Amino acid sequence: MWIEDSHPRTYDAVVDAAGGGDYTTLQAADDELDGGAYTVYVKAGTYAAGLTVSTNDALWVFEAGVIIQAACTLSGANVGWLCGPGFDLQAALTVSGTDGYIQCMNDADFDGVAFNGNSGMFDGGGHGTLVNGGTGNGFSGTGADITVKNAAALCTAGGGNNVDAILVQGAR
Repeated sequence: MWIEDSHPRTYDAVVDAAGGGDYTTLQAADDELDGGAYTVYVKAGTYAAGLTVSTNDALWVFEAGVIIQAACTLSGANVGWLCGPGFDLQAALTVSGTDGYIQCMNDADFDGVAFNGNSGMFDGGGHGTLVNGGTGNGFSGTGADITVKNAAALCTAGGGNNVDAILVQGAR
């Protein structure tokens, strides 16, 4: 079961890079909704700017084919991302809030994921989901109680790069 099935299908905002939603950028939606729990639906398209979510209990639902070209940070508690197939984050994702979770349908791509907050979860939905850290770590976890499953990870070690596909430094 995909986590979205357990959440209501009403959204506080729709983001559409093509202009058919309430907002055209991710950060504009977050900034407007800051201050309380919210749910945002993101339509397929390319988003050049990243996203910083500091609000607790925020849920982001990404349609298949969403491309984000800049780094994202989830620093609020219980911030969730539900990523459709073909989701592609072309920069680093940092989950520094507690209870942050990322759940994907198979075939999503990430350019490095770091869990610095405690009790985080990443479920790639299948080994077609790839976390490629490049010359950085693929997955890194410094928080306690991080779960990573159903994804492939890699990095480019050697040549002076001291990196790991999966680096675990936190407890459990």
